[in-house]
Amino acid sequence: MESDHAYQLILPTDKRNPSFSLYHCEEQESISVFYGLQLLEVIPDDPEHPTFKMMVGRLANAKVRIATLEDVFNVDRKTIRSWGKAIVSRDLELLARVLLGRAVNLKRTPAIDKYVLRRWPQLRAEGRLDHRAAMAREVEEIFEVTLSGETLRQIINESKSSDSLTVDLVDTDDNAPQAERILDHLDYVKRESTCWVESETTSEHLATDSLESSPEATYSTAAAAATDTQEPSKCFPSNWQPKPGDTILCDHVGMLIFASSLSSITEATAEPEPLLAQWLGSILLGAVNVEQTKYLNWQDLENLLGQTVRFPTPQREQLTRLANPATIDAVLRWNYQQLTTSPDDNDFYYDPHTARYTGKQHVLKGWCANIRWADKLINSDYIHTAKGHPIYFECTDNYDDLRARFAPLIDRLRTSLQWSPERVLTFTVDRGIYSNQIFNQVLADPAIHLITWEKGYQTANDTPWEILSSEHLAAGTHGSHTFNRPRNNARDHRPYHFEYIHRPWVKNPAIRQIIVRATNPRGKTVQLSVLTDDTERPAHESVHLIFNRWIQENDFKYLDKHFGINQLTSYRSTPYEQLRDQLTDRQVPNHAFVKKVKIGRQLDQRKARLLLAEDKAQRDQIQRQLKLDGVFADIAKRAADPRGNPAASAPTAEEKKEIARYRNAVKRYQKYRQARALKIETLHQQVQQNDSEKAALEKEVSRIDQLIEEDMVRMDLSNKTLMDAIKITARNLFYRLFAPFKTAYDNYRDDHSHYRELTQCNGVLHWTGSQIEVHLVPQVNYPPKLRKIIERHLEDLNASGLTLPDRSGRPLRLRLTRKEQISVRIDSTTI
Repeated sequence: MESDHAYQLILPTDKRNPSFSLYHCEEQESISVFYGLQLLEVIPDDPEHPTFKMMVGRLANAKVRIATLEDVFNVDRKTIRSWGKAIVSRDLELLARVLLGRAVNLKRTPAIDKYVLRRWPQLRAEGRLDHRAAMAREVEEIFEVTLSGETLRQIINESKSSDSLTVDLVDTDDNAPQAERILDHLDYVKRESTCWVESETTSEHLATDSLESSPEATYSTAAAAATDTQEPSKCFPSNWQPKPGDTILCDHVGMLIFASSLSSITEATAEPEPLLAQWLGSILLGAVNVEQTKYLNWQDLENLLGQTVRFPTPQREQLTRLANPATIDAVLRWNYQQLTTSPDDNDFYYDPHTARYTGKQHVLKGWCANIRWADKLINSDYIHTAKGHPIYFECTDNYDDLRARFAPLIDRLRTSLQWSPERVLTFTVDRGIYSNQIFNQVLADPAIHLITWEKGYQTANDTPWEILSSEHLAAGTHGSHTFNRPRNNARDHRPYHFEYIHRPWVKNPAIRQIIVRATNPRGKTVQLSVLTDDTERPAHESVHLIFNRWIQENDFKYLDKHFGINQLTSYRSTPYEQLRDQLTDRQVPNHAFVKKVKIGRQLDQRKARLLLAEDKAQRDQIQRQLKLDGVFADIAKRAADPRGNPAASAPTAEEKKEIARYRNAVKRYQKYRQARALKIETLHQQVQQNDSEKAALEKEVSRIDQLIEEDMVRMDLSNKTLMDAIKITARNLFYRLFAPFKTAYDNYRDDHSHYRELTQCNGVLHWTGSQIEVHLVPQVNYPPKLRKIIERHLEDLNASGLTLPDRSGRPLRLRLTRKEQISVRIDSTTI
């Protein structure tokens, strides 16, 4: 072992490992493996390096304790075992797949990148609209590798970042055979496979075989105008290019109910992003995370959406690329624009939604309502409209509490949604916002109003309601109203009655206090206190807002059940050492000091129990001694009696047993007394030592320094934020189109299930030459009344001018079809 480097022992020998010892060298970033005193090998300290994996796998095969390897190398035991099994197996492909990880399945190679970078400008110079599809076909023919359009886009963008699109194809002699194939293929015959839209004026032309005889595609005026205003790289060819009369079975056609939104969300960002439409459609189909998209029919999704990115791994890579503040803000703005809200709707609900984190990362703990206990969690601060639609949220940890996050979040809300600083916003928040600091902060800002509960309000400590109402009735500060809440349909109302009085709050006269006596339909009455800084607003509006706050809580359950907002999406994290400059530090109780306090209390309790036991034992011993003295007194009395029988002066059998029990008790008492005295003395010394250690610690320390010392991390939630932004967009789109159906159906027990089934059903696509007829075939047999309601709903959607969201612009017409209306023919030649 070299003496000019510092080595640290990370794996010592033990009973299970008598031979191998490992030393880490920080300067060389390496690990030295010793067998006894002999250096066996030196490997790089890189968990992704194949030699690192092989070394850990060999140690596992050598029967080194797997838990020790897991702690030393911070690798899951299942992964370690897979490395060991791959080493002893005879399968070279398995060994390569295990040791190389994801890199073994990469399709991109340097030769492919060079070919794409050289061929791409040539295709662009030819003015081809299908240059990306042509590029993919050429790569598949030459290299026998299928690349998606997104992968091609990555290759081009990476070259743009290095300011170079021209790269030599041949660098070494090793690439000569492949280079010759590439250069020979440059004379490849041009293929014209363009995206086109059929209009009524071109249907006759399309009815002929002109598309087969001529490489030139026919475009409608609308499509030509669209392609003229777009860059060629933004025109994606349609996957489904039928002839008039062509009909195909297609899964997920119910998604086309949202065709208008799927077409427009791609334009939400500065540069169109088709992936936003793909993820929005996937979520609407029930795939609430990237992994669940593997259960979708991607061939049919490409027919509906055009170009897509398949498989979870590429999607996760693209999600990481797009998960930036600009894209997230663009999606949130687009989401808010889709809501039917007026500029005067300035009432919002603000509440954090906590999701329990069950992973191994050292994240901060907080109160988790699901388990009613403090545990590791992730906070999502949501803002809903007064109608219950989510419009903004932020994901974070518990470094700052709700009161510290409130004001900065409102500022970022205005920036993200591009609201003016003068727009007056009213936020209804639960008791977690209650503090004098927040009240003073809201009073100082005329653009913010707050409505919340008074924390700790006790009815018994206030004036009885009858006296209060009579006093304020004369002053005009008393009122009442009834809120009718529908249950199963619009005619089934449940009345909720509210009586209230309002007055200046005693603790802060600038705040209005509204004391409410609420009665539910069952006659149960509760009296609560509401606080608000808006003294000009009618009191009944504030009462209605805060008592209707549960629509936000219910929406959290809905978002979790149907859209998966509790999904983590990404497992990356950032140590607090890297977040030091981004956070505001403050003094907090020292965890080490608090731990010493708890230990001191436990020691005092144990010592107190022993002292109590010693005191009880002494009192019991005194009682036994008094009883024994009585026995001896009786014996002595009988012996001193001159008239007594001399034999009677001897102790009786019972007295002998009593004397024996006493002597045995004395022995036990002496034995346990010594043991207790030793334990009390030991505890006394431990208490003194703990007090001295506690005195050496500071009661308060820097919060950031303490988190860094404890190796705490913050989850990287950028991917989750973007995916959740798309999820709340999907939720709002569903509710917007669901609203007219809900009104027409007027059955709140199963209307949601019926509409969700409709939007996720399969069906048939039929191209007539002028439009695509979308035949929806649900799995449910609708009764006639419900069927008519759905058909009218589809007609209303058709009147809005739906187009296929594959960027081809082909018009759609939605129809509800029965299975018996469809004739099926099986082509035996393809079986």
